[in-house]
Amino acid sequence: MKSSLGLFLLCLLSQAAIGQPQLGRIYHLANPDGSIAIVGENHGFAPYTVYLSAELVNMHSTQPLPAKFAIYPSQEPRLLTTLIADRQPYSFKYKYPYQLGIYTSRAPDTSYVYSLPFKLPAGEALPPCSTDTTTVPGNRYPYFFSLPAGTAVCAARVGIVYTIRQDVAKTKGAKANYLIVFHEDGGVAWYQNLEKNAASVKIGQRVAEGDTLGYVSSEKQHPPLYFDVEYPGEEHPQAVPVTFRVGDQLFRPHRKRTSKPPAPH
Repeated sequence: MKSSLGLFLLCLLSQAAIGQPQLGRIYHLANPDGSIAIVGENHGFAPYTVYLSAELVNMHSTQPLPAKFAIYPSQEPRLLTTLIADRQPYSFKYKYPYQLGIYTSRAPDTSYVYSLPFKLPAGEALPPCSTDTTTVPGNRYPYFFSLPAGTAVCAARVGIVYTIRQDVAKTKGAKANYLIVFHEDGGVAWYQNLEKNAASVKIGQRVAEGDTLGYVSSEKQHPPLYFDVEYPGEEHPQAVPVTFRVGDQLFRPHRKRTSKPPAPH
């Protein structure tokens, strides 16, 4: 028999941005033989990693759980595991938190050199970069750039636009306008504190390094541009240190202090 604990579960995996379509979900189906198939769908433009765990009573899973599954974009659902009853009564319930990107058991490669995530008019000095970790709890490598309102925000690396939010009129903490760009190595970049309704790209669009994504917020309080690079971790996204290219020099901001980029030659 089915337990009430096994009620249909649905995850709107791309609902972080208001008004976006449902691009992925995790759910279960009853097979003709009485077993339960847990499947994942991804109708988006970039992969996500699901952390599937289950509490089973008188059942077993064909895949050892807990387990991590990378769900790639596809028109077809992917079978994650099958739950099989050993005897009655049986019951099941499962959880499936997710992270954007592709989880691997290896430490992220931080050797990639990124372009600065913004464009300044010719002749203007490069701004200081703050890496105050107290502003973003749990993130060891947040980067804040104080820039003039309306400054073009640019892709720091080639990727695919995964998520856009641009309906926030007044930034307050995590409630802000942002874009997320997926990179081919499995990580993602966040660009936050952007101007309302001013995105220059669309979800699913492939962007080249240096392409304009949007613009720095012109709010009165003028929050700084927030940028970070994250990879799926064991339990939570793992932010990594970033090295930027400034002219012909390399620049890696120091943690917990304000760093001045080198002047371009």
